[in-house]
Amino acid sequence: MEIDGLERSREAWWGIAPAEFAATYHTHGIGLWRRERVDPSLSASARRVRNATSRDLGPGAKEMLALGATLLDTHGGYHYVRAGNVRADLADSFDRTFEDVDLLASPATPTTALELGGFERGVTPPVNWDTHPTNLTGHPSVSLPCGEHDGLPVGLQLIGPQYGDDAVLDAAYAIEHETAAGSAVG
Repeated sequence: MEIDGLERSREAWWGIAPAEFAATYHTHGIGLWRRERVDPSLSASARRVRNATSRDLGPGAKEMLALGATLLDTHGGYHYVRAGNVRADLADSFDRTFEDVDLLASPATPTTALELGGFERGVTPPVNWDTHPTNLTGHPSVSLPCGEHDGLPVGLQLIGPQYGDDAVLDAAYAIEHETAAGSAVG
């Protein structure tokens, strides 16, 4: 099954995630752009990060903050808005897909689990490549182990329609239960 716009989701993620990370950092996580409830502990956590020194933040966090600030300040949010339009199109595409199917199954990561120290920046595909589309669209998804390949675990991702959290979790439970029962018998 083909999801229209999926090939553009990585670029959309890079236009949205750093900007939202930087905005959350800048506003102490108070949720200015959210309509739903914001847990006060999010703001407290963001404030602790904001009060940290540069040495306390890892290189990934620093890079995301710098990129997000550049996207928002230097480019005036232009890329964020364009990425938001791609996100909306992708969400619509997922919604159309769920008119014909109840759930989608896909790999949870682009590779099997890496051995410790096996990640090589710029060479190894980021582990979130297969999960970030639903992080963008808000469709419920879950990752669960589904076996091994060459002794390393493989993950299965289940994706459901908007507000289909129960169906996704029920299917994940059934798969885990069946997998555990099968391994107990074998």
